[in-house]
Amino acid sequence: MVNEKINIFDLAKEELSPIVENIAGEAIESYEIIKIEHDIKAKFYGISGDKVIAAFSYITQSKQSKNTVFVKRFYEPSEEREVWHYSHLSKVKAPIPICYGSLRISKNECEIIFLEYINPVPDYRPYNEFLMDKKIIDFIKVSAQFDAIIAPDEYAETLAYSSPHGLYDESISCCIDRFNRLWEDADSGRLGDDLQKLCTDRAFNQISTLAEQIAEINFIPSRHLVHDCYEPCHTGWRIKTGEMLVFDLQGIELGPRFSNGGICIGQPDEIQNCCYTRQKLAGIYLKEYTKYSDENVSMDQFLIETRNIWLCEAMWLLDLWRRQILDGDEQYKKLLFNLVSFLVGSK
Repeated sequence: MVNEKINIFDLAKEELSPIVENIAGEAIESYEIIKIEHDIKAKFYGISGDKVIAAFSYITQSKQSKNTVFVKRFYEPSEEREVWHYSHLSKVKAPIPICYGSLRISKNECEIIFLEYINPVPDYRPYNEFLMDKKIIDFIKVSAQFDAIIAPDEYAETLAYSSPHGLYDESISCCIDRFNRLWEDADSGRLGDDLQKLCTDRAFNQISTLAEQIAEINFIPSRHLVHDCYEPCHTGWRIKTGEMLVFDLQGIELGPRFSNGGICIGQPDEIQNCCYTRQKLAGIYLKEYTKYSDENVSMDQFLIETRNIWLCEAMWLLDLWRRQILDGDEQYKKLLFNLVSFLVGSK
């Protein structure tokens, strides 16, 4: 029987039964929720909904077993259901957790999705800290696997297209506005003494010119997938096998190849502290990529394409890190200074 003192988002027994049957892989005779963990840091699993980790005990005709699942209830009702992405991506053997199904009790109710529980990567802030962890190899390999996926026609027709330019709104005027805010805050000293000294009119003109050049980069459209928030904290390890998987899939779109791994590998060695050089990471990525893709990509071409992807990311980071510093997070001062220093000297 279900422990009435433990429930998942007030769902009734009969509402949960189909999900438990999917977990068991066969019809169940009875089940019980034996544990609920509510104390989950949102940053480990995204910030789009409430989450719990639930442990089920169940009995079928052939076995008695237990299983732990991750449950997410979205904050807002939406026609864009995350379970839709899991359904399509599981068909192409994407490196993602098993989805046991979802519930939406009425049309206006928020979706509740039930997923395989995995061990999440700790939330590294700043992101660059993960590059100093040797587990970065797992992240590079799963990035290559995910980037190699070509969306089937039926799935691709449902997805929007995302250009790396979109990271700064595809608008030079918007980008310049961000630079103006950056320089104003830097000149006042609010972003640190080092950046205050660096941000001269000459430096501003150099990065403005670079932004215009970046906006003119021609990214070739494709049916490769883009995760809208691809970071280590949206990956984790399968409990039984240790393989790394990607989750938090509600924002999947189409985009240029290498869009996910390129953000990491495109970052120049000059501004990152990393266990491995960019060339080393690129070699690991391409070796894994060719296992899952028929595309023949040279190292030189890969480094060019990923650098361009990262440059678009860098334009967005300038404003993001500025706002984080103003919100009191001092650890971003050095990162912002190093990024601006590199962009000033970039050709």
